[in-house]
Amino acid sequence: MKTSSAKAKGRNFQQWTRDQLLERFDALEPADILSTSMGAGGADLKLSPAAQRLIPLSFECKAHKSFAVYKIMDQAAANSPQGIEPISVIKADRKKPLVVIDTDLVNTLALYVELGEDGGLNVSGSQYLDQDLEPEMAQYMTCLMRGMFVLFDDLTDTFVHVGSLMEAYSEMVENAEQDISFEADPELLKAIAESKIIPFKKKS
Repeated sequence: MKTSSAKAKGRNFQQWTRDQLLERFDALEPADILSTSMGAGGADLKLSPAAQRLIPLSFECKAHKSFAVYKIMDQAAANSPQGIEPISVIKADRKKPLVVIDTDLVNTLALYVELGEDGGLNVSGSQYLDQDLEPEMAQYMTCLMRGMFVLFDDLTDTFVHVGSLMEAYSEMVENAEQDISFEADPELLKAIAESKIIPFKKKS
C-alpha cells in the first residue's frame, strides 16, 4: 500500500473512532474530541478536560493489514499522560475494529480525582468488566462504583480527615521505631552532684 493510502486509512479510522465516542457520550461537543494530524506526537485523539473526565483513557488508533499488537500498546503507553490508562483501537482489512487494553484492567474499577482550575475536585471513574462475568457480580461491581461516587461527593472532607489521621499515625510509628535519646539539663546534673535533690517518700 502506498504511503498516502496508508495515511488516509489511518486518518479515516481515527475519525471513525472519534465519531463513535461522540455518539456514545452525547454530553460532549465535537470540539471535545479531536483527531490529531498524522505524524503528530502524542495520542491520536486529543480530549478536552471535560472529555478526559468522562473518558479517562489515552487512544492510539491503528488501521493496518496486520498488527504487531504489543508494539502498538507500547506506543500507546509511551504517549499516554501520567495517570491515564493507555488503550489501542485497531482494525485489520476486512475485520471488525478491536479495542486493546491491558489485561490487568479487566474486572477493575478506577476512581479518578482531578484538581480543577477553579480549585475544586473533578471526580470521574471507569470500570472494565469481563463480558463473561456473572451477572450478579457485574451488578455488584456497578453498584460499588456508583456508591463510591456518592460517598466521595458527600464525604470528601471525611476522607481527607481520615487520611490526615493515618499520616499522623504513620509518622508516630516511624518515630517510635527510631532510637530516642535524652540529654539531661545541666542544672539538674549540677543539683544531683551537689546533693540538692530532695528525696520524695511515698505515704503508705
